[in-house]
Parts: sequence; structure tokens; C-alpha cells
Amino acid sequence: MAVSYLRSIGVSIVGYYPYEHAIDIVGFLKLPSPFKIPLKVVAEIAKGSVTVDAIDGFSKLAKNSLAEKVLLLAPSDLAQLDPDAKKKLENERIEFIGREDITIFSKTTTKSRAKQEYERIRDFVSPNKLIRELPIFAKQVVPEDIQRMIGEPKLEAWQLLEEAVYCTFRYGFGYTVRQLGKEALFKNEPEGVVTTGGTSQFALIYDCKSSSTKYAMSAEDERTYVGYVAKKKKEVMNLDHCELKYFVIISPDFLGDAKLRRENILKETQVLLALIKAETLRKLGLWTIDIPSDLKALIDLRDVLTKEVIVSDRTVDSYIKSFDEKYQKRY
Repeated sequence: MAVSYLRSIGVSIVGYYPYEHAIDIVGFLKLPSPFKIPLKVVAEIAKGSVTVDAIDGFSKLAKNSLAEKVLLLAPSDLAQLDPDAKKKLENERIEFIGREDITIFSKTTTKSRAKQEYERIRDFVSPNKLIRELPIFAKQVVPEDIQRMIGEPKLEAWQLLEEAVYCTFRYGFGYTVRQLGKEALFKNEPEGVVTTGGTSQFALIYDCKSSSTKYAMSAEDERTYVGYVAKKKKEVMNLDHCELKYFVIISPDFLGDAKLRRENILKETQVLLALIKAETLRKLGLWTIDIPSDLKALIDLRDVLTKEVIVSDRTVDSYIKSFDEKYQKRY
């Protein structure tokens, strides 16, 4: 619930570090216009009593992390802290979030069961970790360490794949992502709508296909895709206020005549199909994680999605090299 609270105030989590007595979280808080650069946030979720020594240790961590906003979430309330601990929080300028604050939040926040399940993944596994394991999920495998982090009930690889792709677009590229598939299981819906930023704003929809081998688009699949791509064009314009330009499918690998499928879908919908291997998307995601937010706005995915039906590592490597050389930023 504490992690959900952080998200409710607009914190995008990029690091999650569990310890015996606390959980440390690193993220960014998007500020309202006209501010464009988010604040770096370091938060600690205390598992027990809040002492002066614990506050001191956390404060040093926050300073070393160059945090601009520091939060301490605890299972107690401020009134229960001893005077020295309160004074320490005040001197170190640490914002205290107590049990009562989080309880009030939980009572006033309603979420669908499906949404709660998916958000629970991000509560226990950091976005960075999900992105790193993206190819493994795509091959229908759940690593034991991740399953231990999540606990019960166990989650399927396809669920984790969807969440890893979401994290790549949302936390890697910094795009706005509206998830769809988890709210409409067994319906003809893509997994999500991505809206890019910057001067070259456009939208894409994406679909995840986990497979132990390779994904081959059938003629029936093509007809299904044409139907929901055409349907989503108007919806994306109305809800996301930009033009739907691409339909992206993520899978371990691909079979079949992808070029013909692309031509047919483009002819029927005027939306371009792009197939991305999970390993290739992982490469893009890990590259974008460390790029500052102001530079992320300069990434233009069109240069990657338009060159070939199946986006190759060669194209991605070339784009990354060109971008890094042009902006002289590689972290």
C-alpha cells in the first residue's frame, strides 16, 4: 500500500531495494507546467519503529543519491515518534508519511481487481528488473527470484511480459501509456496505447505475444488486427489527442511473411505494422533508462519503426550510436 501511495502522488519508481528493516525506493516526481524536469525522489518504507539512527542512515543515503525530495513512510504516526526523532526529521527536511495518511488513502482509492494485481507486480519488482527480464518472460518463463519477490498468487509469464513492456515505454522512454489488455481479458484488445512526447508526437498501440518458439501471424490474426487497429484510431484521437501511426507486436521471434502482413494492414488502416523481438526491445529499454528526462523527449522512435518490418538489432544499434554522438550523452 505504501508503494501505491507513492504512485498516487505522481512518483514514477525506477529502483526498489528491499532490506531487513526497510525498503528504499528511488523515483522521479513529475512537476506541473511550466516545469519540465522531474524531481528525483528517494523514499524509505520503514518496517518497524523510526529511530534517530535509522533516520540518520536514511538521510545520508538520500544525500548521496542527490535526492531533491525525501520521504519516510512508516507504520506509525508522527505523534508516536519520540521528540528527538521528530527533531531529526525536521532538521533533515524529511517528509513523514504515517499510518493514518496511508490508511486514508487506501479507503478513498478504488481499483479494479485486475488493476490491483498488475500494480502489485510493480510494488515488488522494480521496472528496471522487469525490463532486464523481458526476453525471458517472452519465452514463457518466470525466473525464480522474481516469483519469490511477488509471492502468492503466482503470476503467469504473459502477465509479466505485458508489465515489462509497459515499464519499457513508461519508465524507459518516459512516454504516456494507457494499458488496455488487462482490463479486457479474452477480448480483441491490444495491450496498450503509447503516446510519445516532444515535437514529433504520435501514438502507437502494442500487443505482446509470449511463445516458447516464434510467433507467426496467421490470416485470421491479420483480420483481427485490422479490426481493432481501425477501431482504435478514432478512440486514440479522442482520448489521447494524437494520431495513431504504428501497431507494434512484441515476441521472442517471428515467422511467416511479415512484409505481406504489413502491407495488408497498412492498406486497410493506414497504420504501419512493426515487429520487435523482445531482446531488441530490452536493448532499447535499458538504453533509455539512464537518459535524462529532457533528452528522452528528443528520441524519435519513427527512425526505428519505419525502416523494416522486423526491427533489427543493427537498426537499433545504429540509432543509439547516432543519438549518443549527436547529443553527447550516454550514462
